[in-house]
Amino acid sequence: MARSKPKFNLTPMLPFDGPATESLRDAVQEALRRAIRGSRKSTEQIADEMSSRLAQPVSHHMLNGCAAPSHGTHRFPCEWVAAFCRATADSGLVRVQAEALGLRIADADLVSFAEHKIRADTHQAEADVARTRALRKGLIG
Repeated sequence: MARSKPKFNLTPMLPFDGPATESLRDAVQEALRRAIRGSRKSTEQIADEMSSRLAQPVSHHMLNGCAAPSHGTHRFPCEWVAAFCRATADSGLVRVQAEALGLRIADADLVSFAEHKIRADTHQAEADVARTRALRKGLIG
């Protein structure tokens, strides 16, 4: 019996440059290690928080295996990314994935600064318009 073709398109929708490389695996592992170190939590605590969020068991052995350079065959499941980032309060893993897709994630401080700058510029522009209108009407000299 012949195999039927899939009924959906398996062609990537984004302009990928090529297959995932060792450098991507290394970047994921480094992001995991950096987040674990910076979280001030033990891998056991992180694993427990992830287990609660995911409603499935995650052990510190699993996390250590995914983060260890010596365990090149261990992969970090995509389904775990959000739970890991929340447990560690670190978005580095998401940044690695976004960069692999050619995307960038805006830094919250930069976004906040941009919003304040836009508000200040808008306020200044509105003040300039009001002043121009007043000058035209001869209300100010």
